Amino acid sequence: CLFSAMLRLPHAPLAADAADASFFVTRVIQRACQMQNSLVGVVEASLTSLLKHAAQFDFQSMRVLADFFAYWLNLWEGRMSLLEEWLSLSIPPACVKVFVRHAFEKAFRFRYRPNLLELLPDCVIPYIPPEPIPACPYTAEPPQESLPLPGAPPPPPAAELPLTVTSYPGHLEFLEVQKLLFFSFRQPGDAGRQAQKAGAHSRGASNVAGDREAALDEHEAEREECEERGEDGEKEEREEEREEREEEREERADREDDKRAWMQYKLAKLLRGRLHRKTWKKRERRSFSESAEDAVDASSKRGLNDESREEETKDSRDAFEADSGPYEDDEEGHLWTLTDLSQVLVFALLARGLKTLTHSERLVENYFPVFQFLKKGASHKAFLEMRPATLEAAGDDEDARDGDDSDTEMEEEADEEGLTKAERRSQEVEEAFLKAIFDFWKHSRQKTVLTVRHFHRFDVVSKEGVVRFVFDSLTPTDRDDSRVMELFDLLLQLSIQEFESKKETALQLSHDCSDDAERNARAKAVSAAVEALEAVQTLLHFIVVGFMRELLREDQAARRVSLHTRLLYLARDYGRYIDVSRLHVHIGDAMTDELNQLLTVSSQVQSQYFFLDREPGGLLGSLAGELDEQREGFHAEACENGGL
Repeated sequence: CLFSAMLRLPHAPLAADAADASFFVTRVIQRACQMQNSLVGVVEASLTSLLKHAAQFDFQSMRVLADFFAYWLNLWEGRMSLLEEWLSLSIPPACVKVFVRHAFEKAFRFRYRPNLLELLPDCVIPYIPPEPIPACPYTAEPPQESLPLPGAPPPPPAAELPLTVTSYPGHLEFLEVQKLLFFSFRQPGDAGRQAQKAGAHSRGASNVAGDREAALDEHEAEREECEERGEDGEKEEREEEREEREEEREERADREDDKRAWMQYKLAKLLRGRLHRKTWKKRERRSFSESAEDAVDASSKRGLNDESREEETKDSRDAFEADSGPYEDDEEGHLWTLTDLSQVLVFALLARGLKTLTHSERLVENYFPVFQFLKKGASHKAFLEMRPATLEAAGDDEDARDGDDSDTEMEEEADEEGLTKAERRSQEVEEAFLKAIFDFWKHSRQKTVLTVRHFHRFDVVSKEGVVRFVFDSLTPTDRDDSRVMELFDLLLQLSIQEFESKKETALQLSHDCSDDAERNARAKAVSAAVEALEAVQTLLHFIVVGFMRELLREDQAARRVSLHTRLLYLARDYGRYIDVSRLHVHIGDAMTDELNQLLTVSSQVQSQYFFLDREPGGLLGSLAGELDEQREGFHAEACENGGL
């Protein structure tokens, strides 16, 4: 009964407070097995019986059952013969392989990897996911090897190990970018002042015997002074102290904001300076004798008049400043493009914030204007917008003089897809961000999804951009990865939450508004809810259409089954938000029996599960009628203005 309840879709009818059905059922079964050990065999037999029909499972059923087995492995520490029974065959069924891989990927999230590896049999070695280590081409150390497993092949010889950092062009730029990435922008003086204030209360504790009498005298004097001032004086003093603390807090915040703006500006300046330039190489130091001989030869050729000497001195000073850096352009190096610089920035940020995902999220929060700067093409206009307020106040116009007028070429007409050059460039940079994220965390599904969420939170990447990247840039093998569906689930859930929040906000506003401002606020809230619903439907439409196109083009039977299960999951679990009529129009003459079945499932979910056909207004409810009234009012107003 528990397995039946867990797999009853689209929603398992379990306790309302059970957010995860698999975890809830696992805990219930574990408690029952602790009370009666013989039930463990019953659970194993039930799992085996279910896996015999795994070929007919859809995507959601397979994922729910695999999550249950992942929890079960951690609770019972892998002490079961199921794995050997399932994988001891020479060629296990494909559905069993998918099930085991998904279960292991989830199981290693909840348990220390070496401990779980010791409990697993040798037959599961080919199905163990790789260790979730980052894959950055610019890191100083080669990728770490996974822990040795029983029966695992020997490590490759040194000649086959990954190339060192000197083999990757752009490593020097990568290091310079990392130097400009900070987690916090507090000034050292702020920490010193806070420590000084905190230490003022603990100084007496270190010298209690020597300062006790002085402390008592000081306390007595303060008490007498307070009595003289009275309560009014105490209130004024507290208010003054509060105002001082507020002023200090504001000053500290201003200093942090100013330093943040400066670091963003320096990073943008570094990236803009490398655009369309060759990669750096370390500058070769010249010996003192060579530089002296060059100076003597140059002085003998120069005239003795003061004017020419001043000009040559200025030229030599400029040349010295240009040649004084530790790097120079490598004529045989790689030419930096905008997408290459975008990927270097993402790699540097993720490598800098590698300690925890919170660190990388903080870096994205601190430097998201630089990502927006790259999406604008690192143009001169965008660079001037990055200038700190203190630099503008100083009147330094060096950056303004060094500009160009290349931004005007981005204002041309749209192409065949309706995109201007600026919009196309922004999409390419956004795809470069996502490609770097997927490459960096290619061994970790969970960290890929969470990192994309951090970038989306600060509008570095958009939901539509993620969907476009998955279907246009990833290979079919990469799209078959389970992290793609987990990523789509995240994007859809975020969009649905945004719609529900805006709908609730619109419903909370009073319908009978007497004030014009209140009516305008409610009208804006209703429009925002409608736009949020359209965003959910559009995002889901793009995802479903992308998988449908793949299904129509695919020839392999096994992959067609996998794509069909994903589509069935979307049609059933998100059927409430699918615009069936829009899909009918989009498919047109390409309609097949499989696609027609999916649309039928979505229609049944809407009518038989959510009863949207009986509810006036559908998903909008009472807001739909108000929206119609607003449109009629706007239409009448437009007609009156036209008549006048």
